[in-house]
Amino acid sequence: QDDANEGNNEDTTEIGEAINIAYPAAPPHLDSHASPSQQTADISKYIFETLVTVDSDFNVQPMLAESWEQSEDGTTLTFHLRQGVTFHNGKEMTSEDVVASLERWIRLSSLGKADFAGATIEAPDEYTVVITQPEPVSTALTTLAYGGGNYASIMPKEVVENAPDEGVEEYIGTGPFKFEEWKQDQYIYLTRFEDYQPLDMPTDGLAGKKEALVEGLYFMIVPDPSTRLAGIQS
Repeated sequence: QDDANEGNNEDTTEIGEAINIAYPAAPPHLDSHASPSQQTADISKYIFETLVTVDSDFNVQPMLAESWEQSEDGTTLTFHLRQGVTFHNGKEMTSEDVVASLERWIRLSSLGKADFAGATIEAPDEYTVVITQPEPVSTALTTLAYGGGNYASIMPKEVVENAPDEGVEEYIGTGPFKFEEWKQDQYIYLTRFEDYQPLDMPTDGLAGKKEALVEGLYFMIVPDPSTRLAGIQS
């Protein structure tokens, strides 16, 4: 750092222009609760986040939850949420959003039905969520950390409660990019979320600090592989 900038703590990271990404198929929608599609997961993971995720060694790590503990009998998971995390609409994420999201995810997704059938989800306070299972499930935590099709994304309570089972009508998450536009059969456009709150942890796999270093992402729907290649070359 040169003398002119010494003592200046402002973030001077340069933000690049939007990136065009050639993608082979359009997803049915971007609601991971309602779709097991990998296309949905690939694109929506920039918009939505989960309570926990995995690092490069597939160890479960924090994301929207800063910590958690499991009861001795394995039937209860208690999550302590990060405070000050905001959705793309400016609302702070609290336990009521997590409860509504997970209840809908369990009801609609194959993963939720498989690992959390009969579970109850409670919010004893604004930043605590307790999941209680009838029986211990060894894969419960890793299922919540899963990032493929049908992953357990967290959305605002009001969006979830008003959403049809076929898919939410508003794509509002806490991720580093927010939904901007979908031109059918052409592209899906996400823009940088300027108020994104990254974790203060080293980046490792899907865990740790995330940064949106470009203004946007254009997922260009290009089914033909030769057309995708020609686009890259040009």
